[in-house]
Amino acid sequence: MKDLKELKAKMLDAHPDKGGSHEAFISARAAYVKEKAHIQMLRERGLIGDLPDDPRPCYYCGNKFLLSNLTYLGDGRFYACKSCLNKPRTKDPHRRN
Repeated sequence: MKDLKELKAKMLDAHPDKGGSHEAFISARAAYVKEKAHIQMLRERGLIGDLPDDPRPCYYCGNKFLLSNLTYLGDGRFYACKSCLNKPRTKDPHRRN
């Protein structure tokens, strides 16, 4: 995943008003728009938060953890912390109880 700030800076540097060419600006803008749409799609599917280190709640205990400390449970946006995965549970992650 590319950094949007870096792509936006490249787009601004390539702007014709700042000495760049129209072709370079169009190419840089296309790359920026494509990456922005890709990140938005990942956010909508719950695969990333607004920021890479956004904490997410554990489905079972509700405590918030970084994604590196959570396990994705499958359909939807369900994550579980490691301590809850080791406990016996009655809550089904695919069905709200």
